[in-house]
Parts: sequence; structure tokens; C-alpha cells
Amino acid sequence: MPAETHQVWEPPDTGSVLEVLADLLAPDLALDAAAQVTLGSVGHADDLSLHHLWNVVADEMCERTIGDLGDEPDWTPEMLEDTTLVEVARWFQSIIASEGVGGVHGG
Repeated sequence: MPAETHQVWEPPDTGSVLEVLADLLAPDLALDAAAQVTLGSVGHADDLSLHHLWNVVADEMCERTIGDLGDEPDWTPEMLEDTTLVEVARWFQSIIASEGVGGVHGG
């Protein structure tokens, strides 16, 4: 069994996930300002963009793929327009924390 399976894994916090999203979508803004940027204002208010953002966060936060978005909220494009990066970061962080990485689960 590989040694890494015995490591204790701590899921990233929301701030770490937000940093990835902010670097990608609002690199010129301070983190506090980027947190309030909406998906609509940066042209990412659709399901395909949301899945792309998830893949980027999953790749950045974990050595291995942590899976798909699973049961995503019933977000319509209109709702995504006004969704802030911090809201997306909270949602992504909760998925990472609950599903773990490669069978290693967070708290």
C-alpha cells in the first residue's frame, strides 16, 4: 500500500479555494474585492464554466481527482449571474471536505 494512503489529509479552507478562483477570474483585485465578484461579471455564469472552475480547483487543491460536482444546486443561469466567488468557494470547499481525496475523507 502506498505511504500516502496513511497520511492525514486536511481539506482546504474556503479562503484557499477562493484564492484559486480569484487568481483565475479576478487576478488584478485584492482578495476581499475578488470575493464579491459575480460569475456574471466575469462571463462564467453557465454550467460549463462552473464545471471548468470545479476542475481547476480540484486539480489545484488535490494531487488526485476528487470527483465530479455531484449534486449541484439547481442554479439557473440567472442565479449564477449574481453568485459571488466566495459563494462558489464555500460550495466547492464543502464538497472537498465531505468527499475527501482518493478515499481519504476530511473531517
